[in-house]
Amino acid sequence: GVSTLRLMRAFRVMRLFGRLKSLRQIINSLTASVYPVANAFFIMLLITSIYAILSVNFFAEQFPTTFGRFSVALFTMFQVCTGDAWASEIARPMFGPDGTMDPGVAIFFVSFIVMVGWTLLQVVVAVLLDNFTAAAEKEKEKDALERRKLLSQRQ
Repeated sequence: GVSTLRLMRAFRVMRLFGRLKSLRQIINSLTASVYPVANAFFIMLLITSIYAILSVNFFAEQFPTTFGRFSVALFTMFQVCTGDAWASEIARPMFGPDGTMDPGVAIFFVSFIVMVGWTLLQVVVAVLLDNFTAAAEKEKEKDALERRKLLSQRQ
């Protein structure tokens, strides 16, 4: 009943989005970016899973709460990837009592952050930007074609 009517009103607003040129470009570029971004996220998931397996092998005995099982380690690596207080909750407890850190731990986390946090994030941004510029070019070509049609009809 009422919820269906509300849903229909929401779809009417979505039709309005199609009339706004800039919003249409954004929506078109986002739709065109779904598969490339999904591929980048799949690669990120693969690398994160590999690092989770490695972290279980390297750190499970010393830090069972964060690296005891694969599922926990995968969540921990996702937390590192997002930057969600990973330094205070994950990295700092791995320091020794005198404040020293095993260089292997540092290399492990730095390599993961560089690969996933910096590199793959930039790949996603590049894909989105490339598809946005392609959608803008397509929109310009469409406008130019419409102008040519109008001019040819007037003559």
